[in-house]
Amino acid sequence: MGDRPIAAETGRPPMVVQLLGPSAGGIRAHVAELVRQTESLGWRSTVAGPAGVMEGVGPQHMTLGTNASWSPTGLVGIRRQLRRQVKGAALVHAHGLKAAAVALLTRRRVPVVVTLHNDVVGTYVGLAARVRAIGQGLLLRRADQVVFVSQAGAEAYRSLVPDARRTVMMSFAARPTPTVSRAETRARLGVAESVPLVAVVARLHPQKDIAMFLHAFALVVATSPDARAVVAGDGPQRDELVALRDELGLSEAVHFLGRADAVADLLAAADVLAISSRWEAGPIVAVEAMQLGVAVVMTDTGAVAEVARVADAASVVAVGDLTEFAAAMGLIVSDPDRRERLATRGRSLADTEFDASVLAHQIDAVYRRASGRSPIVRMPP
Repeated sequence: MGDRPIAAETGRPPMVVQLLGPSAGGIRAHVAELVRQTESLGWRSTVAGPAGVMEGVGPQHMTLGTNASWSPTGLVGIRRQLRRQVKGAALVHAHGLKAAAVALLTRRRVPVVVTLHNDVVGTYVGLAARVRAIGQGLLLRRADQVVFVSQAGAEAYRSLVPDARRTVMMSFAARPTPTVSRAETRARLGVAESVPLVAVVARLHPQKDIAMFLHAFALVVATSPDARAVVAGDGPQRDELVALRDELGLSEAVHFLGRADAVADLLAAADVLAISSRWEAGPIVAVEAMQLGVAVVMTDTGAVAEVARVADAASVVAVGDLTEFAAAMGLIVSDPDRRERLATRGRSLADTEFDASVLAHQIDAVYRRASGRSPIVRMPP
């Protein structure tokens, strides 16, 4: 006998309200895959959030206002909407701090699991950081269970969240499936097969430090003039980053694609994925690249970097170190053997540490603790 789905114990699937605030990129993809995986273990999910938050990645069953209505003044109305919907739910799983605030401040008491996908305090300084740290701490104290997506994040809040309420686990990443061949994608991008191609998949936001990537890539092109890069994503920094690209003389070498839906096609066509972020929780795109056998160079932030550094499954460099990042990226671009070694180790790591079916059992245990349901009894073979 193996693990029994919880529905087999209770006779009907318990419902989890998966609650998102205004979210982009990895969090949405994580929730979509989490829903798929936990259904196989007998949990039934209702996905709720701002209008269109799950567009293109998975189902959304409940609309709670729009992105604009999730402002501090609008959260009261969002809480009222949610309070009417949680009756009968086994628990609410809040993804991010805005979602946690809504879930924990509803008057109807339902167990709440919070996943801290990003530490919002790290994006502020001074008084703004202190105020947010107090608010974040209060929310984490009230949560029944807290999921951290990196060991560093969990350690930072050890004094607020005791071991019994804390779990460290990577975000879910669905295994990507390219829709066209590598050759077709490269042809569309105008990049020959012999040309080294670096991909960046990120929101164009200061957190991702695309400016640092561009400066580093300029150093790579100085020694590997045929190298090319594509940046997939949109955001508030687009205009200034395009201007910086042109200022650095990279107009022919770097192409900004805007928002790209076919991320798997782009990753499969690339030789390297570059992640230059100042801080990260996951990131899921690194796992997706590894699953496709693409070498990764990334800054030392988030869960993937923590594990990949130990396994030598990615080239991991210090946050903000332009020279080191350029050197690491340049070495992967110019050395096909190193590229292949990193790709092989990365694929092996993704298939073991980040396998979604394994992660599903971890979140199942979290849900059982939060809702007071019996733990799984694992029978010997």
